[in-house]
Amino acid sequence: MAGAEECSSFVDDEITSKISDNNEKHFLPILEDVAEWISKMFDQNINTENFLDILDDGYLLCQLAEKIQYTSEVYCRQNEKKLVDKNIQGPLPPFQKKVHKGAKKMSFQARDNAANFISWCKRIGINESMLFESDGLVLHRQLKNVTLTVFELGRIGEKYGLTPIPNLVKLEKEIIEEETTPKEVMACKVKDEVDKRVKRLAAENNVKLTKVKDGKYVLNDKITFHTRPLRRHVMVRVGGGWDEIEHFISRHGTDKLQKALLSHPR
Repeated sequence: MAGAEECSSFVDDEITSKISDNNEKHFLPILEDVAEWISKMFDQNINTENFLDILDDGYLLCQLAEKIQYTSEVYCRQNEKKLVDKNIQGPLPPFQKKVHKGAKKMSFQARDNAANFISWCKRIGINESMLFESDGLVLHRQLKNVTLTVFELGRIGEKYGLTPIPNLVKLEKEIIEEETTPKEVMACKVKDEVDKRVKRLAAENNVKLTKVKDGKYVLNDKITFHTRPLRRHVMVRVGGGWDEIEHFISRHGTDKLQKALLSHPR
């Protein structure tokens, strides 16, 4: 997630890990969003608690790959004139592997489903640093990587007109459109609540905050970020990713940096 680079320029990885000791909490909104999206895609009750339990046989992930690939073929046939504008070279490569329906947990078939899904994700260009290993899914060892991989598929699917898409992907589109064609995107009450929360957190963490406009700020005179409400969370769009507002601002607080340095004598 964007933001770690700034911290690492001041302190080493061990101290950075102390500053970022709240990773699970800040990751929760993305997991909630992905679970909700997959629920809608396949009409199942998927949440943060049962997310890996339902996906760990790899079957739904292979179905997701097949659905997005098919959507890309249909979109490219019907929207030839839009491909250049959206920087689309053509449909995604086909998912040609056998899918094992009803694979038992931790079985060879479950691992094969996972491996085939991962192989396809590599073919469509998902960065390997984001991907997970077969056992990471089957044995529930890489929740974050599984979630981020599925979220990235939501981004890719959006380019081809996939519906539904994750809420955070909708917000990404909204921010891009707002930057190119400014417009009001949030109700006044929501804007005020978000603005107050951002300013309160900046004060608590002793960081300099400059408001550019509703939903857009500059932190410490160098980091521009956008905010959007998502359920009970306030999410930060910075760089190419999302962070939760409390986690994002706390990572840049001078008080927290100083405390971490003092707790880690050289």
